[in-house]
Amino acid sequence: MPANRCATTLSGYTPAGPPIDGPDLGLVARLAALLPVPVIAEGRYRSTEQISRAFEAGAHAVVMGNAVTSPLWITRRLVPATPAAASAPERKKHR
Repeated sequence: MPANRCATTLSGYTPAGPPIDGPDLGLVARLAALLPVPVIAEGRYRSTEQISRAFEAGAHAVVMGNAVTSPLWITRRLVPATPAAASAPERKKHR
C-alpha cells in the first residue's frame, strides 16, 4: 500500500542531517514539489510567520507540537519576556 501522506517529523533530529533551530522549510518545498501526496510540515514550528511560510512552501497542514501542548515549554519560552524576569537576579536552573 503506498503512502497517502508525507511528514517532515524527524528533519533536523537525526544524524543524517545537520541539526537546525527552526523548521525545515526547504524540505517542505522539495517534498511538495516532488510528491503526489499531501505534505505535513512538522518540527519546530513556533510562530505564525513559520506557519505561513510552510503553507507558502506547499504544506497541506502544519503540526504545532510543544509550542501548544507543553505548558513547561511554553512557560520557559514566554517568561523571559516579562518585566519580572528582566529584573530578577540570575538563578541556577533546576531540572
